[in-house]
Amino acid sequence: MRKLLCVMLAALLLAAVPVSADGENQLNCPESGITLFFPEIFQNMKGSLIPLGGMEAEEGSGIYFTVIYYLAMSQEEYMDIALKEEHTLEDQQRVDNAMFMLFQVFAIDGGRTFSDINVWLESLYGPEAVMDENYARELTRVGDITFYRYDDPEGSNNGQGIDPVYADEFRTLSAEVDSILANASYYVPVSEYGQLVGRTIDFETMDIYGNPVSSRDLFGQHACTMLNIWTTSSDFCIDEMSELEAIHQRLAGKDCGVVGLLYDGTTDELITLGRNIMNEHGISYPVILPPDNVDTLLPVEGFPTTYYIDREGRIMGEPTVGSKANDYEGVIDSLLG
Repeated sequence: MRKLLCVMLAALLLAAVPVSADGENQLNCPESGITLFFPEIFQNMKGSLIPLGGMEAEEGSGIYFTVIYYLAMSQEEYMDIALKEEHTLEDQQRVDNAMFMLFQVFAIDGGRTFSDINVWLESLYGPEAVMDENYARELTRVGDITFYRYDDPEGSNNGQGIDPVYADEFRTLSAEVDSILANASYYVPVSEYGQLVGRTIDFETMDIYGNPVSSRDLFGQHACTMLNIWTTSSDFCIDEMSELEAIHQRLAGKDCGVVGLLYDGTTDELITLGRNIMNEHGISYPVILPPDNVDTLLPVEGFPTTYYIDREGRIMGEPTVGSKANDYEGVIDSLLG
């Protein structure tokens, strides 16, 4: 099962942000219905935590998962890899070999059981995806939702084959998992994005060339603006940029347009890299740098994420997560309709 999850989440791996327990000891996963509280021992780790998942497994499935990995490398070492313009197979293997599953939680609604999770997995990925139910333990129930902890026998490595310092830390943190799950807050999963629909966003920032930009001026130009949030480290973001430019040209007749937001445009080096990527793909639509409160204004679960904003700066509907160039114009037509 660990291998299956790695395959399912490979697209998110190098875009995931390591969680350092320096100060903040709470991790909210509203879309999988769980809030985790980490004890003091997680402060000042040598390695990092990487949350993968914390979402509905597939839209409409009613199956949710939260997976927490321990990464046996420093945040600096990880970010050196993640921020590369291109990732090699060696980069992927290096990160994968340093990842050890700390714990995973599944939830399912409708009064269904863990067996129904296996039915869903088998229907999508075949018999090899089925989990051994002997390793599943019910944690709690909230309404018609049941939460399970799954101790994957394939992911039970105690840190063998890695630096002893990281191995010792992993074993120490693993000993706290029972307490973490016992003290977690469980609730009915909610869509973080759904709560944002109708909210008006307002900010001041700069475009990628250093010119001041206000959200009022930016969104006031069109009935609907596609705000495409991307990073220089995401191949999925970059691969769709030429099509986004074509969409931008087509949308002109509908009083709509595209605006890019370079999410990792926080250093001169990355801003320059972003400009080079834009030039390479012939981008004419404006690209802005992240405002100071971007995480609160425009939360993202993965890259790219595309929001739809009306002329008054209101979020028109739930964003599109992932590279889905074929869907964008259909979403806009639906919102305008």
